[in-house]
Amino acid sequence: MSRIVGFLPALVLATALGCSGGGSSAGGSSPIAPPEDASNPKIADVNGLPIGSKAIDDAAHRKEAANGATYTPEEKTALVDQAVDDELLFQEAFRRGIYNDPKVKKIMTSLMLRQDVYEKVTNEQFTDEQIQAAFEASKDDYIVPEKVLLRVIYVEINATRDAAAAKKRADEAFTKAKADPDGFRELAEEYSDGEYAKRGGEVGYIGHEGKGGIPPEIVDAAFALEQNGVAEPLQIGNGYWVVNVPTKREKVERTIEQVRGAVLRRLKTEQYEKLTQEILKGLRETAKVNVDQGALDKWAPTVPSAPPIMQPGAMPPPGATPGNVTPEPEAPAAPAGAPAGGN
Repeated sequence: MSRIVGFLPALVLATALGCSGGGSSAGGSSPIAPPEDASNPKIADVNGLPIGSKAIDDAAHRKEAANGATYTPEEKTALVDQAVDDELLFQEAFRRGIYNDPKVKKIMTSLMLRQDVYEKVTNEQFTDEQIQAAFEASKDDYIVPEKVLLRVIYVEINATRDAAAAKKRADEAFTKAKADPDGFRELAEEYSDGEYAKRGGEVGYIGHEGKGGIPPEIVDAAFALEQNGVAEPLQIGNGYWVVNVPTKREKVERTIEQVRGAVLRRLKTEQYEKLTQEILKGLRETAKVNVDQGALDKWAPTVPSAPPIMQPGAMPPPGATPGNVTPEPEAPAAPAGAPAGGN
């Protein structure tokens, strides 16, 4: 059983590789034998399809020689039997049309693009001048923006606490926080309503663009504070907010030496896209594509429901994660299957 389970990922890859040689999209078709390859001489065949030395190598990687060095004739035969089993499973998977599975299609596409696109783009193809020019053209993308670590106390106006009572509670929290900013977390747990109270009022680092669930007035107040400062209560929406900024991060304009790897990844990604579009252009010129417009008009996408948009001043519902933290992108992500960039 363990041998079969361990083989399953390889089976998916083998299916992808075999299907790339051709065959009908319906079950019952047969994979096409690959062209002869001097680096992969045929050792056996199954139903007319060759098993090359690389398949035996793969089997050997899963079972080393008993003496740790040289395989006996019996062990070699066992390796061939293993490769035959692998090939039989692959052919059966192909016969059943498993290559129609969306995940397998993606693997097949990634393997093809790796061969025809990703492996043809190397770091050495880009000169220092090209990297410098790309950096200058998008220098703003590599700036680390100014950010502050935001903590809040939110005192809600509700059916059991009118505006005057809420303000009195917020003023009391502010007075204590002003006297001892380092104790803000404990004050938030004591005075604050809503989800942030459980985390000592900590919202996290935010930029000038703000964060979901946090009113823009709070963001402005936070950036106006000195480090470890506390702002007087602000009434926004259905409550009062007390703001604390324990830490500030200044804007950093990074140099080419600091972001060279990110610039190089961007250049490579652009080249990946260019080569991929060239392949698609050639394929579309010879492909026969028909779209059933009637069926398309009737089709309705199944899209997961998006989280509700938070109104300014509103607090997230219990158990929800307030806002979203968007990482600072250094460069566009490479397509799936593309090798990682480097310096």
